[in-house]
Amino acid sequence: MNILQISPFLKALDQSDAKAFIETASVLRSLPAPYKLSKKERFAFGSIMDQVAHLKDKTCFLDTLQDLKQLQDFHPGFLADTLGVILDTKTEEIYKDSFLALLPERIFYLPLLFRLCRLHARLEEKTLLLKYMQTALDLGMAPDEFRNNADFEIFQNDIDFSKQLQTAVPLYIPPLYIDFLWDGHIQNYNQSNRRINTRALRLDYHETQRRFPERIFEMKNLEHLSLVNYSSGLPLPLDFLQSLERLTSISWVPSEWGTPFPTQLLEFRLTALEVPEYVLESIAQLPHVKKLYLHCKTLEQTLRNRYKTLHGVKHLTISALWEHELQIPKEIGELKQLESLCIEGSVSGIPESFSNLRSLKHLRILTDKNDKIFPKVITQLKDLEVLEIIGAPFTEIPASLGQLQKLKRLSLAHSFNEYLYQKSTSRGKIDVPPVALPNCFGNLENLRELDLSYCAVDDISVLSKLKRLQVLHLVGTPVKNITFLREVQIFNQPGQFKRTQNL
Repeated sequence: MNILQISPFLKALDQSDAKAFIETASVLRSLPAPYKLSKKERFAFGSIMDQVAHLKDKTCFLDTLQDLKQLQDFHPGFLADTLGVILDTKTEEIYKDSFLALLPERIFYLPLLFRLCRLHARLEEKTLLLKYMQTALDLGMAPDEFRNNADFEIFQNDIDFSKQLQTAVPLYIPPLYIDFLWDGHIQNYNQSNRRINTRALRLDYHETQRRFPERIFEMKNLEHLSLVNYSSGLPLPLDFLQSLERLTSISWVPSEWGTPFPTQLLEFRLTALEVPEYVLESIAQLPHVKKLYLHCKTLEQTLRNRYKTLHGVKHLTISALWEHELQIPKEIGELKQLESLCIEGSVSGIPESFSNLRSLKHLRILTDKNDKIFPKVITQLKDLEVLEIIGAPFTEIPASLGQLQKLKRLSLAHSFNEYLYQKSTSRGKIDVPPVALPNCFGNLENLRELDLSYCAVDDISVLSKLKRLQVLHLVGTPVKNITFLREVQIFNQPGQFKRTQNL
């Protein structure tokens, strides 16, 4: 492929020049085959979208979507922002097909999933709505997000829509993520009387135009405060902070990496904290923090230097920022008090020291890495009750998995072989023969729930040994014989969704 054909477009992308990007997108039509974006190019689309957000006429950008079909591997953040533009401009009827042609085979990015649900709700495409809605709920989106959004009003009395919301329990019930998804413009904060007695407040400094709401001083019952897009030079009102006698949870997401953390926030008796990892360098101790959510770029260095700071933390989330790949350092094994651990994003490798996490009851790994080997060190965590590994196309599962006999819930959704890639246009057709579920599953005598959605498994006869199995998810699998599981609730059709609350 002659890259010179599209060099004007690539130059505009590299220079984050939205005007030139729009003007040169048509050169993509000359490509004989799709062009695979590099990592740097995928991330450059974020800068383009920042400029698109300020365009008066956004249709000039949306008109480029039919040309962008000649590119591969967009970052999900770009796709979510683009769909947001389509929804905001109410042009879904015009640009729907052009946009959907850009989507990857697998989608785990919640903002993109939710906007896809909004799109199909507006177009009254129920089957697709329920499909994406199931995945979003499965990954932890609150059912109220669907109940309170006007786009879903037409489905509020629909039996299938309502049932899916009523029975939904997230695949991972997050004890870790502590942000509250409510925001609005400054006038909404000022005019809303019902916010005075709220226990959780989210302030997005972009939405509030870098001002504090007038009535914020009356919100004395706050237990959680979320400060999003915080920037230095915007001091927190001292009177407001002094009035917060009940505050125990803070989510702090700065607009730029390296922005100093407001030290006055450390004066509260915090039990839950969400911060970028570099903040740990400025915190001597976190004596009361039990739940910690870290946005990470260089976890290996940070954890190596500061793991002693985390000895009181029982619930930890490590989230890799979308342009970074993390290496889990061996020092993770020093956090022997951890009861739950969540690892999200591009994280390569799990060290042998993982086996030291003997108190771990709940482990979740949500990855976009194509590691094909199941990390056997996980099977040494004998007290695990919930194990969820999502999005890793393993080619086999070790027999040692059967050693985790305390497991009550196991999810390998979108993992275990490359079944999901069979129809991938970017990789070509991959013939992967389905396999029988390994005999080691017969040893999981306490298992109540098993999720094999989108796994290359066609024979599950070994599950007949599991007398306590209550729920089985088989959406996207080639399993045919399920007649022997008469006492088990089986969900094998898109749109079906139910999880047991008490396992």
